[in-house]
Amino acid sequence: MLRNRSALALLVAELVSTTGIQMTFVALPWFVLVTTGSVAKMS
Repeated sequence: MLRNRSALALLVAELVSTTGIQMTFVALPWFVLVTTGSVAKMS
């Protein structure tokens, strides 16, 4: 499967996308906390 370049490209794209989504789950609440200082608004 990994010898097929299209499959490898798709796998790499999926990994990059998943990493970005996971970083958003951390970064967005953190940004709200830093900018507002409110734990209630963070959730």
